[in-house]
Amino acid sequence: MTTPTSMMPARPLALAIALACCTMTPQAAAQTEEDSADGAQARRPRAVTSELARRPDERRIDSGRTITLFGTPFRFAGEWEVGHESRINHDLDEDKRRDRGTLEQEVKLEASASIGAGSSLFLQLIGASEIETLRENGPVESFGEVERGQMWLFTPRPGGLPFDLQIGRLSLVEDRSWWWDDDLDALRLFFGGDDWVLEAGVARQLFAVSTAERGIIDAEEEGLTRWFGRAAWTWRKRHAVEGYLMLSRDGSGQLAEGTVIHERRVDESDADLTWFGLRATGEEKLDGGHRVGYWLDLARLTGKERLTDYDGADGNREVADDTTRRSVDAHAWDLGVRWSWPGHSRPTLWAGWAVGSGDKDEDDGQDEAFRQTGLEENKARFGGVKRFRYYGELMRPTLSNLDIRSVGGSMRFWKKSSVDLVLHDYRQREASEDLAASRITESPTGDSRALGQEIDLFVAVRESPSAEVLVSLATFRAGSAFGKRSGERAWFGDVVLNVNF
Repeated sequence: MTTPTSMMPARPLALAIALACCTMTPQAAAQTEEDSADGAQARRPRAVTSELARRPDERRIDSGRTITLFGTPFRFAGEWEVGHESRINHDLDEDKRRDRGTLEQEVKLEASASIGAGSSLFLQLIGASEIETLRENGPVESFGEVERGQMWLFTPRPGGLPFDLQIGRLSLVEDRSWWWDDDLDALRLFFGGDDWVLEAGVARQLFAVSTAERGIIDAEEEGLTRWFGRAAWTWRKRHAVEGYLMLSRDGSGQLAEGTVIHERRVDESDADLTWFGLRATGEEKLDGGHRVGYWLDLARLTGKERLTDYDGADGNREVADDTTRRSVDAHAWDLGVRWSWPGHSRPTLWAGWAVGSGDKDEDDGQDEAFRQTGLEENKARFGGVKRFRYYGELMRPTLSNLDIRSVGGSMRFWKKSSVDLVLHDYRQREASEDLAASRITESPTGDSRALGQEIDLFVAVRESPSAEVLVSLATFRAGSAFGKRSGERAWFGDVVLNVNF
């Protein structure tokens, strides 16, 4: 897991962003990445581009080209990612063959420039495709789209005000991707000192993101406003505490009973929710080069929600039915420790325990099942060179009515390559027939809490500064919560090539 860094004052922060986006040398970028891996951030601040222009796992080191347009140097760069994914027996029923194979491609084209007094401009366009190579329960399908990626303007101290401003479609991301990791149409403000930083902003989708949406904002995003904030303080070398806040306010309005709409406009939940919580992370370097790290996330969720049932009508239409109201009051936590040994292979062992509360009584008008913000990715790095889904690559659950206990180990080989092995045990907090946001399509019986176990293996090869290969393998064994499906196995495999240019 990445350890939080010391933060820069506002003026150096702005300059670092402008320089990092447009003029950072390959040597400097590579050194920044290596220092981060070695926990040397406390010795000198890290350019914060990873929290603005890029996700933490994206790299543009020896790539890109600078071209002067209208007297302004623009840096053009991009990324091509191609991978094949296989899903086997995800419905836990060997008698019904529903296995799938998918070839996925994504191309990102980027342009960035320094404009004015330290201001930065970043533009990104994304093309993506999915081509099924196997579908056992029907004909194969293909899908393609063009998306507007990050497109933002960053201005330091606009009008002499004591903050920095970023506006546009920007990347809202944090190191563990537990709170958020997504691109949003937003306005964000930054305040900072030598060892603290504060960011706050508001987000609301203004236009369709993908050509697949045909100019219509997704029903779940329409009218949804998010207010977000994060404060971080490095109270000791390699140790930090952070506070998080997310207010989600849905102003899309409630449909009257009997209203007929297209199925694409169905939005079953209209909620006003508030997430708030704390994070503590740190690392100590011991005698002999050993390192001990820890993390702790605590979250509370409160609010109110309106749920509307829909009945099918002719064609692609749905009819609004009854609406029920309930309050929301839930909690979650995620804690863990990590131990790294010295040496070239840097062997690391870690253990984590994550809990998202469940709902004891579904008929009492109060939902006590935790749900994450909907912007999470649940990805981090634990000693290897690549971030991965630390709640399971096959199951990919959101932390809702779950108790997840994990142990893992990693080891590096060659120069910048690594292997990670992770074991997960899943239990429901409250036995339920519902399994929130999981790639296991079979529903539990509600008679047992034991969902099952998963084993993940990740091999990342990053010997080239412009290319990397990631192999992910996983298997899930169903527990007694799946009744007669107990003992059934699901399998997952993924091979991805990533090239920066």
